[in-house]
Amino acid sequence: MRVTALNDTGQTSQILTVSTGSGKLQGVWMGNYPMRAGEEVDVELEIRRPRYWSDLVLEGRRRKTFDGAENLVRGRIAEVFADGTVVLRIGTSIVLLEMIDDPPREAVGTSVLLRADDLEFYPTGI
Repeated sequence: MRVTALNDTGQTSQILTVSTGSGKLQGVWMGNYPMRAGEEVDVELEIRRPRYWSDLVLEGRRRKTFDGAENLVRGRIAEVFADGTVVLRIGTSIVLLEMIDDPPREAVGTSVLLRADDLEFYPTGI
């Protein structure tokens, strides 16, 4: 995923806020070099913690709202593996998401929102 850094990282902080095609995200920069505000880089996103399906807001099932919340990852469920791992497509990128419980019926193809307070950004080197 191509992102633009909105702040510098360095010796005192590895927290990075980026602008993406679908909004701002904040996470920990895992590169071995500092980022500078305005710099563009291709990154792989990692969502560290396993999630429950109830943590996701499925399109058409607005049981919970995230009014004013930041770090909302928007994507579409591309695949659900037998072990519960979800392939979440975010634009042209994918993220593997470990799920704790069983998926709802017909989850594949559904758009979702997920609050991700545990994001990590890994430079792809592309």
